[in-house]
Amino acid sequence: MRTLRMIKVTCPDCGKVRDRIAYQIKAPTFTGRCASCSGKQRGKEQRGMQHPNWRGGCSRTRGYKQVYIAPNSPFSKMVPKGKGVVREHRLIMAKYLGRCLKTNEIVHHLNGIRDDNRIENLALTTRKQHEHDTLQKHLKLRIRQLEEELNYVKLTRILHKEHQQT
Repeated sequence: MRTLRMIKVTCPDCGKVRDRIAYQIKAPTFTGRCASCSGKQRGKEQRGMQHPNWRGGCSRTRGYKQVYIAPNSPFSKMVPKGKGVVREHRLIMAKYLGRCLKTNEIVHHLNGIRDDNRIENLALTTRKQHEHDTLQKHLKLRIRQLEEELNYVKLTRILHKEHQQT
């Protein structure tokens, strides 16, 4: 049975001493860091575009497309603190206007499809106006539904009377 030669290694970050197998030290990826310091360093190095799982900075939340914005972007002021991402329709409207959007400004999807971010489908409005328009839209839809139900009831009554007369 072959015995492995162990060597004491000191972490350059925290000074923790531990045993390592000699051939591990010769590996080109060996940094000398302990597991916890190595993880902390990897987290610093592999953020955003540097991360191996980077897929262009796009994700989805509740049907909305979200995109990564670099910290040095002129639109980085629109990013919520600690997030690094902004909803794509807000970014498209901001680029169209040539300025960052204010927090009370809402970008409304005219056709109601949350990931249809064509500029002709987007409208800038205030939160108050958006709530009013949305409520009005829902009320009109409900009125239409009730009218259809009423017409159905009237039609069934007429048909029922005709059936009784024959």
